[in-house]
Amino acid sequence: MTEPQVFPAGEQELTEFPFGEHAHVAVWQGVGDAPESMGAGYATYKGRFDWILQYDAVYYFLEGTLTITHGERTYTAGVGDVMFLPRHAPVTYESPEGCKIFWAIYPGNWEQASDFSVAERTTTP
Repeated sequence: MTEPQVFPAGEQELTEFPFGEHAHVAVWQGVGDAPESMGAGYATYKGRFDWILQYDAVYYFLEGTLTITHGERTYTAGVGDVMFLPRHAPVTYESPEGCKIFWAIYPGNWEQASDFSVAERTTTP
């Protein structure tokens, strides 16, 4: 059985991911990285990049704004807003000034299930 956990603010190190020269993406995942678990943590995004989600995601916005484009529609969220993104959705993230979010996803093994080459080949200024 898993015990409750507290993750002190000073001990949460962000890991940067290779999303190309026009996007800065850094993620901290404190909870869950297995296929049968949910994952949670926070992230910072700045710039523009394409991504295909391999998980259902809920974002809570802590700082800045983020615009997501899915098909012909765009969705913008800012501080205090909550956004849901469905699994397998091809989206474009855009945050020229940068944003910080708390995220919760299912399943939690997003790194193993994700194709980073999508972001690397499609990031644009």
